[in-house]
Amino acid sequence: QIPREDVRCAIVFAAGSAVGLTIIQHLAAVSPRPFIIAIAGAHQKLSAALRLGADLVIDRHDAQYEDTLVRSARKAGGANVVFDCVGRSALALASKLVASDARWVLYGAMSGRNTTLDLAQLLARRTTLTAATLRSRNLVYKASIMRTLAQSTWPKLSNGLLPPPLIDSVYDLQEVSLAHDRVRNNHNTGKVILRVH
Repeated sequence: QIPREDVRCAIVFAAGSAVGLTIIQHLAAVSPRPFIIAIAGAHQKLSAALRLGADLVIDRHDAQYEDTLVRSARKAGGANVVFDCVGRSALALASKLVASDARWVLYGAMSGRNTTLDLAQLLARRTTLTAATLRSRNLVYKASIMRTLAQSTWPKLSNGLLPPPLIDSVYDLQEVSLAHDRVRNNHNTGKVILRVH
């Protein structure tokens, strides 16, 4: 669920991923619209994030990446919400970016699970850290999410109130290894779809 109240600045790590781009689209559609900072590591991913609603895109491979991110977040008054699926390599940095009473949503650990974090920074800013994954959830829980999406989100997509997710590519089911290779090699920008005939 995308936080909507009092979000003046949002930071999206791995912004070129399918989830990252969807988060940007949803943030860009809320009112009042927050300032959206998107971080990714490839030109096509940064371009897609900008096209779908990010106000500022930052290449994580740039030598000034961390300085630019910290300066931009502070200029916006700090991030009220951080979406982080990167984990270890982003944790220490993200803890410097949050505003008071911010929400930090950790939904992955692509760069690793073990890290050191200065908890005093989170305590001083009263940061709410929410960790979430669907992998360990049972089918009943996942079905309840699908019902909620069917009732609240799909009608908005059908009516054009929310933009559709960005589709990178479509593969037939027998090409599943090619689809996995595309995702594993980080070549996709948006959703990779498997088609069942």
